[in-house]
Order: sequence, then C-alpha cells, then structure tokens
Amino acid sequence: MSRNAIVNVSAINAALSLTMRDFTSVLLVTKSKKIATSDNLPKAITSTKELIDLGFTENDKEVILVRDYFGASTKPDYIWVYGDDTASLTYTQILQGLDSRWRSKWFYTVVTVSEENDVKEAVDFGKGTSTDYVFLFQGASNFTKEINLKIPKENKVENSLYIATDKNEGQITNLIATIRNFFPGSVPFSSIKLNGLTGSGYSLSEILELVGPQRESSTGVNIVTEEDQIVMPYYGKSMNGITWFDYAVAKIAIDEYMRVGLTKYIVEKNTAGEKITTKPIGGQLIASEGTSILREFARRGIIYDIDDIIDENTSAYSVEVVKISNREAEIKYNCWFQGAIIKSKVQVLLKSKDGN
Repeated sequence: MSRNAIVNVSAINAALSLTMRDFTSVLLVTKSKKIATSDNLPKAITSTKELIDLGFTENDKEVILVRDYFGASTKPDYIWVYGDDTASLTYTQILQGLDSRWRSKWFYTVVTVSEENDVKEAVDFGKGTSTDYVFLFQGASNFTKEINLKIPKENKVENSLYIATDKNEGQITNLIATIRNFFPGSVPFSSIKLNGLTGSGYSLSEILELVGPQRESSTGVNIVTEEDQIVMPYYGKSMNGITWFDYAVAKIAIDEYMRVGLTKYIVEKNTAGEKITTKPIGGQLIASEGTSILREFARRGIIYDIDDIIDENTSAYSVEVVKISNREAEIKYNCWFQGAIIKSKVQVLLKSKDGN
C-alpha cells in the first residue's frame, strides 16, 4: 500500500494531548432499545447479565451477540453498546450522531441486523464519515441464500465483513473477540479459534453457492460451519469479494499509526526544545521514526519485513519525506501487506518395496 500523509504540526496541541485510537474497541449498535449514558454516549457492558438488566431477553439478537462475544477465549473485558429506538432513525443517522459526539473512540462496529437494509444504512454511514471505521455484519438466521448473496453484492466495500448464518449464535462477535488483540498482536482473521459455537448447518452445495468455489469467499459472503466436529470458518473476504478483510483493517491502522505517531514525535521534539529542522537532517529524523513504526508492524507479521524478498529492486517498506517546511512535513510511505496460510492440505504418498 502507498499512502501520502500530511502531518500538520500547527494543528496539534503543544500540551502533547495526542492519543492513539484503540484498535481493539468494539461497538455494538441496536435500534431496538435506548441504551446510552446521561451524555448520550455508549455504555461499556462487561457481561451478558448487564445487557439483560437493561431490558433484553435471552433470545434477543443483542444478547446472543454479546453472549458469544464474552464466550470467546480469551474473554474480552467489555464491549461498547449503544441503542436508539426512535422509530424514524436509521443506522446511518444513529452512527452519524455518535460520530459527531464520540469521534474515533471506537474501531470495530457490529450492527444488529434484522432487516436487509440495516447493512446498507451502516455502510452508507461508513462512506460518509471522515473517520475510518470497520464494520462487521451477521445476517439474520432467517435470511435466504438469495438475500445473503444480495447484501454484499449491493454493498461492495472493503472495510466490512459479512457472515451468513442459519444459527442463533453470535458468530461475528465471537470472531471479533477472538482476534481483538490485532494491534499489537497477530494478523486477524487468519488464525481463528472460535469458542463455544456449533457452526451453521449449510450443506456443501449451499456453501459453494454462498462463498463461491474457493475456500476464501469470492462473493463477499463468509460463513462458519462444522466439519468433522471442528468449527471451521469459510472466511477472509471483505464485502467487495476482492479484498482480504485483514488488509482493510491493517491499511486503516497503519495509516493512523503513521500520521499520529509521526506528528507526536515532531511535537515532542519541538516541546522538548529539540526542534526538527527543515534541513535534510530533519527529514532524515522523521523518516527514521516512520521506519521504526513500520518495523513494528513487520515484526508482528502484518507487513513484510525489510529482509523479505518482494521483487527485484523493491523494498518491503520505505518512508520518504517529500516536502518539509517550518509549518508541516509531507511523508510518503510504502509497505506490503503480508498474507497468511489459513489451512493445510495433506498429500500422503505410500511407497512399497517388493509388495511390502
């Protein structure tokens, strides 16, 4: 990926109030009940019981999603929950309001899907906001194959993952809780160990129709099913059916780590009296700090490391200061996303000698 990021020093508070967004933060949104603090912000729920105490029942979608979120291993500490039951409001409007009051305070957005249009409403919000959020949708258990195929086809975005299921279990929340330590941590959605789920009961023909002929979804639909008593995800693709979901997550986070990290580095140096000069050495210092940030992502296997061979005369990652003045620095960086093996196929070749 190659991105240009403007690091604007003049817009930063000299009191060093810069903070990095929490890339493990999960928000569950619902339209069925009003759930908010006195400031009209999400509530941090630490157990399924807390959600039931707010008026939900055991069979409600919200409880099922939260139950299997906290059923993951290791068990997450909390999930943010926000609800608005105003009849006329769409998920677009609910999330827009929240984004204006609570911007960048969450990363993963799990929407309680009851109707086909719920997905589009959340996706439309994601297209319009200036902050990058990642969305996770689980189709209702009564959705037909046709509806499950139609939803990603009509919402071709790379920052959303859609799971089709015929079971009343929180597959999408179990999944997101299992890989919640992506930053820092391991590459998400590539080494999933789902916990306490039975998996959908789709037949082989239904699986092929839903996800396509390859194990990784070519349709933008992902499913979790059971094979040989093992819960197995057919997963990996964003709703556009092209992009690996890992890639979309990494792209957002790396860009923000670079922008915030480099700006903070410049402000800290300036505040400490070690002002970054506009001479070439200043650009070298900034580029060196940016390289350190990318090196950490490479060390965790998210992007290729400097010693990996990508192509002849191609670096695994690089940082360049393309413009610098006493007001701002423009940084260009390049890195390569690293995929992961998600399943093994074993071939056994038996040899014999003299019939033995």
